[in-house]
Amino acid sequence: MLLVCFPIAVFSWAAAESSTSLLLVGDVSGLQVGLIAGIVTLVAFVVTPIQVDGCSTGYVAIERFAGVGNFVGVREGIHMIKVHEYWADDFGMPFSNGTATIHASSGEIDISYPGGSGFSLPILETAPCP
Repeated sequence: MLLVCFPIAVFSWAAAESSTSLLLVGDVSGLQVGLIAGIVTLVAFVVTPIQVDGCSTGYVAIERFAGVGNFVGVREGIHMIKVHEYWADDFGMPFSNGTATIHASSGEIDISYPGGSGFSLPILETAPCP
């Protein structure tokens, strides 16, 4: 929640600049701070953790607004490693829309969704839940 609220507040603060006041953070002006805060907020809304029965799988779905280039990845520090790319009909975003069905069985996570072929991923040993 903080990842969404803080950048929105910073963006609003930067947007409130006037000709008599200027927001500076180091050498960065308010407009640049506002743009960065907007990007962070956008990323926070788009990144969707994949869960099975309320338990994190260790995977994250990245869904772009046009539905092209959607992928599932694993976080390693601040980096995201792509493990599977997928698509859905009509620019669908099954994780963001809540239409993806996720089940764990036999050491795999089975993912299906309307408008796509579905796929399976191995259960990660580092997942917080068994």
